[in-house]
Amino acid sequence: MNWYNNQKEVWKEIIETVSAEENRSLQMVEKDTIQSIFLFNLSKSELPFVFKGGTSLSKVYELINRFSEDIDLSMSRKLTEMERKRANHTIVDIANKIGLNLANTNEIMSGYNYNKYIFEYNSLFNNNQPEIIIETSFYQISYPIERHKVSSLIEKFCKKRNIVIPKQIERLSCDIQVQALSRTFVDKIFAVCDYSIQNSVDRHSRHLYDIAKIIQNIKIDCGFYDLIQQVRKDRMLSKNNPSAKMENNITQILNEIIEKRIYEADYNSITRKLLYDNMTYDEAVKLGIDKVCKLKIF
Repeated sequence: MNWYNNQKEVWKEIIETVSAEENRSLQMVEKDTIQSIFLFNLSKSELPFVFKGGTSLSKVYELINRFSEDIDLSMSRKLTEMERKRANHTIVDIANKIGLNLANTNEIMSGYNYNKYIFEYNSLFNNNQPEIIIETSFYQISYPIERHKVSSLIEKFCKKRNIVIPKQIERLSCDIQVQALSRTFVDKIFAVCDYSIQNSVDRHSRHLYDIAKIIQNIKIDCGFYDLIQQVRKDRMLSKNNPSAKMENNITQILNEIIEKRIYEADYNSITRKLLYDNMTYDEAVKLGIDKVCKLKIF
C-alpha cells in the first residue's frame, strides 16, 4: 500500500508540474498532497475532530505563505476515555489506509490527551522516507468552530488555470471542522508569551509571522474581548501556559519581546527559510505583536 495508490507516474507528473509552475519544492507539493488525503479521510470520522494551527491557516484560510508540515488536531467537546482511544485508532487506521508508516509506535499512548504521531511515507522524489507529523491535543476544547473547505496546492493550481480536475485529485478536497481565526490568533499571542517566559524560543518565531498575517482578518469587538478572557481562563488550568496567569501582563511581555528582539535570531535562521514571501523580522513584529500592544487588545 502507498499513498499514490499505485499510480506513481500520474502523481509524479502532476506534482512536478505544480512544483515548477508555482515555484514550490517537489517535497512541499508532495507533502501538501498527502496532508490533504489524510484530512479527506479524517473528515469522515464521527468523532468531533477540529483542524487547527499553522497548516489550517494555509490549507483552509489561505492566509499564510510559509511551509507548515504539522497537522494539529483537537476536539470540539470533551471526550470520554473510550473516545480518546477511538481517536488514536482512527488516526492510525487512516494512516495505514493511505500507506503511511507510524515511526514512533512506542511513544503513542492510547487514550491520552496529547500524542505526537510521526508517520513516514514513500516519496516519489526522495529515497529517504520523509515524515508527516500529526499532533493531537485534547486538554482544551476548540472554540469557536467553523466548517470550511480544505484546499491543496494541486487543486488551487488546476482551478487557477481552468484545468479539469483529474479523478485522482478528488481526494484532496473536503469540508472539515476548523478552529476559528479569532481563537487561533489568541492562542498564538499567549504562545509567544509562554515561550518567552520559558526561555524556549527556538523554532517558535513562526508564530510572529502568523500573527502578522491573521490580525488583518480579526474583528475586534466585544465578542473578541470575551473570547480572550475565556481562553485565558482555560489556559490557566495548564502549567505549560504560564503567561495566562492573572499576575502576568500580556502587553508588557509583548513589549519586552519587541524591545529585546527575543525571537530575531530564530526568525532569521529558521522561519525566513520557510517563507514564500519576503517578510522580515521587523515587518513581522510591526504588523503583528507591535500592533497588538498599541491596540491594547490584551
